[in-house]
Amino acid sequence: MNPNLKSFGLMAAVLSIFLTGCGRSEIQVYRVPKEIRTAPAFPQASESQIAWATPQGWNEQPSSGMRLGSFAVPGPAGKAGADVSIVQLTGEAGGTLANINRWRSQLELGAISETQMARQVTQFSVNGIQATMVDLLSSKPVGDPPQVTRMLAVMIPQDASTVFVKMTGEEHMVTSQKAKFLQLVSSIRFSKTAPPPAIAAQWKAPPHWKAQPLTAMRKGSFLITGENNSRAEVSITSFGGMAGGILANINRWRGQIGLAAISEPDLEKNAETTHIQGHHITIVNMAGKGGQRILGAITPHGEETWFFKISGDDQLVQSQKPALIEFLKTVKFP
Repeated sequence: MNPNLKSFGLMAAVLSIFLTGCGRSEIQVYRVPKEIRTAPAFPQASESQIAWATPQGWNEQPSSGMRLGSFAVPGPAGKAGADVSIVQLTGEAGGTLANINRWRSQLELGAISETQMARQVTQFSVNGIQATMVDLLSSKPVGDPPQVTRMLAVMIPQDASTVFVKMTGEEHMVTSQKAKFLQLVSSIRFSKTAPPPAIAAQWKAPPHWKAQPLTAMRKGSFLITGENNSRAEVSITSFGGMAGGILANINRWRGQIGLAAISEPDLEKNAETTHIQGHHITIVNMAGKGGQRILGAITPHGEETWFFKISGDDQLVQSQKPALIEFLKTVKFP
């Protein structure tokens, strides 16, 4: 099979000088579960096919854990190589900023804001889909063995999921492989197969939680009203894998109510953990600016992480903690 795939959109200009002479590559096709968001169901297991062309000289490794694709990029004699992964998570997987800040923390870099992010990302087309790329460099040697590390990461939204393609390694090694990394990204193709029937979740909401229309991302949505026209909103969502991690999602919520991000050592002081119906649950209760508050619960289940969030007027949200705990006791995962 001749995989000299043409890049498209904005990638054509970037990659045309690199694709010549890349030789033959092997097309890899994997079938992976993917969530189709249909209310009021929990994740509907459908299948998506992802195909790519492995760049010449890269060694494909067995897929494992959350990785659909894994590659070892050999370094020069006696030098460290680079690691490349392809991962698909449902939904936005925590969002672009949360993922970038998670990757920055891996390089021991500080978190950035939405405004700063806009100046640090590049957007281009992958098979007609707008992708976002970030290029990160540690400010000091990190990892084991310690080395100045560079990371290239691309996020590609695909229906109700996001595909992440990431390369990490020693600064000069990653720089030398950037053209082939972009070649890999440009070669990605998607196709679909019909999903099986959805399996609905079960829960029992308190009577004063009034059901609202669902959106593409929400599995459940409720409105709570209180005295003096106070209002609070309940949302139930899920994302694949760890969805960026507990800390990244708590910091995302903190940002929504005007609070600064916290670090890993502060997490224990700002969250509590409990077990309900055999599920490990992290609960946060945060008062923000402008009289707003978020009460949220995060729990992993299977290959996903579930988020139950109440946001709105401070006192009304604060009063809902007993109701939230009782509600979580009624949730039955399929």
